[in-house]
Amino acid sequence: MAERLESEGAAPAAVVLVDTCPPVHADRGRAHSATTSDMLRRAAEFASAEPDRLTPMARYFELFNDWKPAPLACPALYVRARDPLPGTESAPGWSLPHAEVTVPGGHFTVLEEHARTTALAIRRWLGGRV
Repeated sequence: MAERLESEGAAPAAVVLVDTCPPVHADRGRAHSATTSDMLRRAAEFASAEPDRLTPMARYFELFNDWKPAPLACPALYVRARDPLPGTESAPGWSLPHAEVTVPGGHFTVLEEHARTTALAIRRWLGGRV
């Protein structure tokens, strides 16, 4: 989306990637499998999870399968979860220019029970950028 906005002359002030797996890395298949398994486990654990929440995941990985990110003119922050998903290692960093911060939690919990810490880390980085 940021690439498209830049190409149309409406560049974002900054981009924040929250525990986003780079599209091309050797362990991508295992990372996708672990993400899906953990998501399904969590959906079963929390009865309030709506089934339609799972629907986008059926196509998510296919949508980004061949995507190659391009460098952006705006600053980018990669927020890395400290705890990798079960059965995986931490995802490699982004190869494009970016700042990076590691926050407590895992792929899902950085925006759940660790949301405050994650938000504060992003806010500190954004500082005067926006």
